[in-house]
Amino acid sequence: MKSLFTILAILLVTQASGQLDTIIQNYNKETRSTPEEVLLKLRIVDDKKQLQKNLKIWIVSKNDGKTYHATTNEKGKAYFLLPNGQSYHLNFKDDEAYKIIKLPPTPYLIRTSTVTYVTRKTFFKERIKNDTVYQEIPLEQYATSNLILAKVQLKNFSNEPLADEVITMSVKGTKEVFVATTDKAGKATWMLPKGKTYFFNLKYFERIDSVHYEIDDYINVSNIDYQYFGSKAIEEREKERERALAERDSLYKIGEAAMIKSTASWGENAPLLYTGSRTKALLDEKVEKIRGELEKDDTYFEKVGYSFCATMHRMNKTGDWLRTLIVTDLTGSMTPYMNQVLVWHSLNAIDNEDNQYLFFNDGRVRYRNGARISGGGGLFFTDNNEIGNVINTMNQTKNNYHGGDGPENDIEALMTAMELGEGYGTVILIADNYSAIKDKRKMSDLISLGMPIKIILAGNSSFIHEDYLELAYRTRGSIHTLHEDVSNLMDLKDGRSIRIGGEYYRVNRGRFLKE
Repeated sequence: MKSLFTILAILLVTQASGQLDTIIQNYNKETRSTPEEVLLKLRIVDDKKQLQKNLKIWIVSKNDGKTYHATTNEKGKAYFLLPNGQSYHLNFKDDEAYKIIKLPPTPYLIRTSTVTYVTRKTFFKERIKNDTVYQEIPLEQYATSNLILAKVQLKNFSNEPLADEVITMSVKGTKEVFVATTDKAGKATWMLPKGKTYFFNLKYFERIDSVHYEIDDYINVSNIDYQYFGSKAIEEREKERERALAERDSLYKIGEAAMIKSTASWGENAPLLYTGSRTKALLDEKVEKIRGELEKDDTYFEKVGYSFCATMHRMNKTGDWLRTLIVTDLTGSMTPYMNQVLVWHSLNAIDNEDNQYLFFNDGRVRYRNGARISGGGGLFFTDNNEIGNVINTMNQTKNNYHGGDGPENDIEALMTAMELGEGYGTVILIADNYSAIKDKRKMSDLISLGMPIKIILAGNSSFIHEDYLELAYRTRGSIHTLHEDVSNLMDLKDGRSIRIGGEYYRVNRGRFLKE
């Protein structure tokens, strides 16, 4: 009869393993295999290759359910004598059926195997709201065979950690999103199910990268290091641009009121179109004066602040800009630039330049050569470059201006101009440097047309609006200011900076931010 102590020991082993018929295996390196039994030498390590000492192991036969139990020694090893020709489940206390072990029907076989064991037991908390998953991952959490431990380290370009940044891992083909917020060290962590593709998203950058995690038996930790402008820096820059826009608009309103009393009050930038029937005579007079000034001083346009004319004058010398399609923002305070287009057109009329024009505002109509063709974003196109027709198209654009919300539909204007225009070789955008691009979501459609966009920035400013840097960069175009022509934006490597004027602008995955 078995002693009470022996019976209790068997019961304890049975309860711990969750199996009946448990056979204790107290073998060591001196044990030998037999014709019917394999000597299985298991060495157990964790994901950091550290030996797992005093770890209880149960091996369960898939044939008859018999359970064999052993504990790893000081070297992380456990020894089993198991019937050959069978398959077994390798079990741990918190992880049943962790791994399948197949033993061939080979007599006197000795098999040595190292198993990487990390518990599947999860310590993290998870809260699901609709399709959004929020997790609290403790430091002691390991990856498991079915969950990836994904870690992100987020820093700015000064190599400083970015705290309180919301990062999401969105699941491809579903609405499921895993959300985390970086800590003071700029770190965020998720436990992500295998068998899915995830997109990495930041507050102002969507789908930065993607990763697919295969379903396998491996214990995987995914580490991602990423540099980012930082949401706070982007938002501060936006406020800076908004302040500059408000100041500019305030000055414009003062100037507009003065202009109504006296066209001459704006000097060289006085909008000619407000002068009615005298426009052509005033334009001819102005052009003759400018011809004389240019003969004396080739930098005349830079000195009087004509950024469009200055750029066109410089590019005219290179002979690179031919058969131009000129797209011009004529909303609100862009009125003075109507003059510059007319002046340049008149100056070069003797060269028979075959220019085409599209002017746009915040209206709701679309015209071609004076005839309405459809609804749209206040777009007025003409390929009749007779000066009177250009003036009439400009006037029509201004008369249908309804005011707007600041950002402009530059992409729509460019794509419409390219659709209506014919035989052009160069596309020029005269853009309001103070206004954002309203329809950036359409930029990929514009890029697909394969035409570099030459952007002339209107408005004397100490900065460049980053939307236009992005547009030039993505279309392999260029940026032009009163004094500079920047044509090498596309050569910038990610994370590098370029100096324009007195400021530096850094590129990050096609987007720019003033430093």
